[in-house]
Amino acid sequence: MASCIPLFGPRGDGTVGGSPTGGGPGGGSGPGGDGGDDVTYTLTVTVEGEGTVTVTPEKAVYNSGELITLTAVPATDHHFLSHWGGDAADRLENPLFLGIDADRAITAVFSPDLWSVATAEAGWSARSLHGAVVHDGKLWVIGGLGEVGVLLNDIWSSENGTAWTPVAADAAWSGRFGHAAVAHDPVGGGDPDIWIIGGAYLRDVWRSSDGAVWTEVTDQAEWNERTEFLAVAHDTKLWVMGGFDGSAPLNDIWSSTDGETWTPVDTTGEIWSPRRGHAGVVYDGKLWVIGGIGEDGALLSDVWYSEDGVVWTQATADAGWPARSSHAAAVHAGRIWVFGGSRDHGLRRYRDVWSSADGISWTPEHHGSWSPRSGHRALSHDDRLWMIGGERRWSLHEMPTKTRDVWYLETPAE
Repeated sequence: MASCIPLFGPRGDGTVGGSPTGGGPGGGSGPGGDGGDDVTYTLTVTVEGEGTVTVTPEKAVYNSGELITLTAVPATDHHFLSHWGGDAADRLENPLFLGIDADRAITAVFSPDLWSVATAEAGWSARSLHGAVVHDGKLWVIGGLGEVGVLLNDIWSSENGTAWTPVAADAAWSGRFGHAAVAHDPVGGGDPDIWIIGGAYLRDVWRSSDGAVWTEVTDQAEWNERTEFLAVAHDTKLWVMGGFDGSAPLNDIWSSTDGETWTPVDTTGEIWSPRRGHAGVVYDGKLWVIGGIGEDGALLSDVWYSEDGVVWTQATADAGWPARSSHAAAVHAGRIWVFGGSRDHGLRRYRDVWSSADGISWTPEHHGSWSPRSGHRALSHDDRLWMIGGERRWSLHEMPTKTRDVWYLETPAE
C-alpha cells in the first residue's frame, strides 16, 4: 500500500510544488529575476510498503544546490527494495545523497521478508561466478572466483543448504571462474553425471558421478576459449552458447552428445545478438537465453527461445525488468525466475526477483532479503528456490565483496 509522508509543509509563498520561489521568471536573482529571495524547492517522499524514510536536514523548503540525505528504514520483517523511484529512479544506494535543483518527488519501496537464510556463512569460502548444480538430491557448489582474484577448484555439497560437506579440496581440473556446471546423462535413462565445462578462457570438459573423482573428456573442445557463457543440457545434448572470448562477446552455439566432440549449430533466421553474462534455462522443452551485456557494453533485457538451437524466436525485446548482466535464472514452480545481476559495469547491483510462465510477460515477485549482488547462482531443489553466493555491493560507496551466504524462497515446485 502506498502512503505519502507529509514531511514538508507549504513553502514560503504558500504553495506546495509548482515553480520555485524567488523574483522573476524562474525565481532567484538569475536572468529575469530582480535579485530577490534565493530559489527554494520542496521535497515529497512517498513510501510503498512497511517502512519509513528519514531526511536530513528536514526542512519545509530547500535552497538550490542544497545537499540532503534520505535513509530508508524498513519495518520489522521487511526490507528496502534497494532502489528508489520517482525523481531518483534506479538510484540504488541507501542512504541516498541528493542535490536539490528542482522540486523533487521520491518513492521508497519496502517488501516483506519472504526469503529465508539457510546460512550466512557456508563452509566454503566466499566466491562468485562459481558453478552450481543439483545432483544426487543435493546442492553443489563448484569452483569460482574467490577473494583477491583466487581461482578455486574445490567442491562442496549439501542436502539442506545449511550444512555443507567438502567433497574435494583440490579437484583434478584447474581453478576457474565463469565456467558451467551441468547435470547430464548422455545415454538417457540413467543417473546424470556432473559436467564441468570451460571457464576462465579454458576449453576443457570434465565429468564425475560423485564430485570427487573426475575424468577429463577433452582438453580442447572445438569452441574457442571463453567465460561468462551459457551451458545447459537439452534433448540428450550438452549446449554451449555465447560468452566472452577475451576480446568480444559471442553468439555462437555448439552442441555435443558426449562432451568430447562438439558441433557448431548452423542457425537460420534471426538470432540473439552477441553477449556475455547472460542467463538461460531449459523450460517447456526449449532453450532460453535471457539478458546479458552485448556489444559496446549495451545491457540487454530481451528473451529468446528455441526448440532445436537452430531456429530462434524472440519472446520479448524488453522483459520489463531493468537490463542487466551476471544475473541468475532457474526454472521453479512451473515458471522461469530471474533475479539479481549488475549494471554500469558492475558498479550497481540488483536484488529484484521476477518470474514468467511464458517468457513474454514478467511478474515482479517479492524481492530478495539478501544483499544486491551479481555472479550468484540459482537452483530449484526440495520445493525451494535457492540463491547461492555471488558478489555483493550495497552502494557506490562500498567496495564489492564476495559472499558465502545461501538463501531460499519457500515456493512449492510443480
